[in-house]
Amino acid sequence: MHLLTSEAFVTYARVTKPDGVIAFHLSNRYLDLAPVVEQLARDSGFHAVLVADRPRGQDVSASDWVLVTRSTAFLGQPEIAAYSTGIVPRSGLPVWTDQFTNLFQILK
Repeated sequence: MHLLTSEAFVTYARVTKPDGVIAFHLSNRYLDLAPVVEQLARDSGFHAVLVADRPRGQDVSASDWVLVTRSTAFLGQPEIAAYSTGIVPRSGLPVWTDQFTNLFQILK
């Protein structure tokens, strides 16, 4: 889980260019990870949006992605804005760290 902790986001903030984007693939039928990433992003000076791909047809699966960036210009692009939504923060969710995560709090 180290990729979804405040310590990891310190590293992301250090190595990501101002217009860079980090894409987190969060598809999971049991865990709601988007609020965790949104909180970590916000606390680290990033913006986060959810892109939920819901394809139709046989032999295809839905997928959830969270895009994290400092660039409001990127998020404002029509191609991104048309397919993304804001992430509702979850109240009472503690910040995940290398020493603390709580999967029970994010069960769907």
